[in-house]
Amino acid sequence: MILPEHREALLAAIPNRDSRPIWAIADGRYGMDRTRPAGERWQLSRTPWWKQPLDDFRDDNVREIVIMAGSQCSKTAGMLVALAWAVKNCPAPMLWITGNDDLAKDASQERVTPTLERCPDSAPLLLNNRLDKTTWKIRCKTCTVDIAGAQSSTALEQNPYRFVFGDEVRQWPTGSLQKVEKRQRSFGDAKRCFFSTPMLKGDEFHQRYLAGTQCEWVWPCMKCGAENKLEWKALVYEHTASDGMDAIAGPVIRCSCGVYHPDSPTIRRHIIERGHWQAQNPSPQVGVVSYHWNALLPPWVRWADLVAEWKQANDHLKRGNPEPLKVFVCETLGEPWEEREIEADPKALNDRRGEYDRGDAWEGLLTRADGAAARFLAADVQQDVIYWRCRLFGKDGESRGHGWGRCFTFAELDTEAKRLGVPPYFVGVDSGYRTTEVYRACAQYGWKAMKGEDKQEFIVDEPGVGRVRRCWNRSQADPHAGTAQAGRVIVPLYLFADAAMQDMLALHMAGKAGSWSYERDAGSDYVAQLLSEEKRPDPKTGKVEWHRIRRANHLRDCEKMVLVLAIASGVLRA
Repeated sequence: MILPEHREALLAAIPNRDSRPIWAIADGRYGMDRTRPAGERWQLSRTPWWKQPLDDFRDDNVREIVIMAGSQCSKTAGMLVALAWAVKNCPAPMLWITGNDDLAKDASQERVTPTLERCPDSAPLLLNNRLDKTTWKIRCKTCTVDIAGAQSSTALEQNPYRFVFGDEVRQWPTGSLQKVEKRQRSFGDAKRCFFSTPMLKGDEFHQRYLAGTQCEWVWPCMKCGAENKLEWKALVYEHTASDGMDAIAGPVIRCSCGVYHPDSPTIRRHIIERGHWQAQNPSPQVGVVSYHWNALLPPWVRWADLVAEWKQANDHLKRGNPEPLKVFVCETLGEPWEEREIEADPKALNDRRGEYDRGDAWEGLLTRADGAAARFLAADVQQDVIYWRCRLFGKDGESRGHGWGRCFTFAELDTEAKRLGVPPYFVGVDSGYRTTEVYRACAQYGWKAMKGEDKQEFIVDEPGVGRVRRCWNRSQADPHAGTAQAGRVIVPLYLFADAAMQDMLALHMAGKAGSWSYERDAGSDYVAQLLSEEKRPDPKTGKVEWHRIRRANHLRDCEKMVLVLAIASGVLRA
């Protein structure tokens, strides 16, 4: 271990060590990664809010830097600058760690390695042997940079590191942050940086942010000089005849003195050049600094686009899907999503009872462009019985029940689907139990296998769109895995984030999303199963989670899967 009193002497021995601030060294010199145009250099004038965090990185009194920011808001670019600087000026074992191995591989090839190769300070220090520059390890003349996913036992349980750069911490497994700390105990001058869009209020990453200084960006009004915090609630985007904004087009930020600041190049430059960080936490943990900024800050993001995204997210909510609003809050505003307790409410559910019976025809039934009627059926498979639920969808997220029941074989389930007019590709069967049987039945009848997972979201690469977050993901399964017929038949497997779908169903049942109803003659068993779970704090951890309060919840699970099928098919906008 390097003692603090010896550290300065050792650093002074590094040849040509630059004593200037990191941002001054990098400004106009450090090349950027492959997500930016070829030849582009990092410019402080483009992201001046990075000046103080980079000073913190060099400050020996700062042990932990936490950055909670919106997506595509330059939170990773600044950390790459710090990494390249440290390779030259503070060589020591380093770890760049992100959510999983796939993301780590992408970060290595597209971000970390190109940055080190394009920076004049770090490039001469890279070893050229192909064994010294791999996806998971970059050896330099002065130090080694490891790259790993947070699920890697090697990264989190074996090797010590002085510097840790933790990217997209929201995707890390629970407990990973504590493991990172243990990897740094052998360094008295260790430093760790966690930078990510947030997930849930009160989760591990958010708690780290709250422990720090909680710095927010403030800027002076161009008339009165009063400092304004750059936050979403300050944005005015719906103009009225009485607000004196007839001559102003687009969203504006209104100061308390009455002056409007529109989205113009002059105003945006004023905000980032005259603004500064202001700590909101009067008693932060010693050595921990934290920063938050949203998509209103980067001048390349148009406020009008954010307003359009906000309106679209609320439109989705009205249609029955709260996920886009959650994405807006977490990835655009850079704020954690707050989970609220949801009680099993018989009265609210009774209000959703319709004036129709099971099997009744519906004139409002939606038909897709390909001619398929929006009829869906989901089944929950148990040891000796299969529960199923059928639901119809109309325009604007409206849906109504169309029957439920029990059967004992997959052949009987197929008969029910045909009787109700549900095409095979709109039938989903839970594969969590009797998995192989379900896969083979799906292959035989043309159904979709389904499975809930204990996670909040999936990160999916969509062609022509890029990386997106959503509540479901398409995979595949082999019904003959482990046999001589393996690989001959593949069935679609639809994975869904169980907690997200629980929230979505609860909003529908409470009448807060879409226009969701069930049959007049659905019966007490159906109602009891829908009220079988509620959301409340865990008595041990305090985390707000879904808990089963009744044993039978099969029809509730079917309703969740019906929503997944509707979203995946494009009938329910996601």
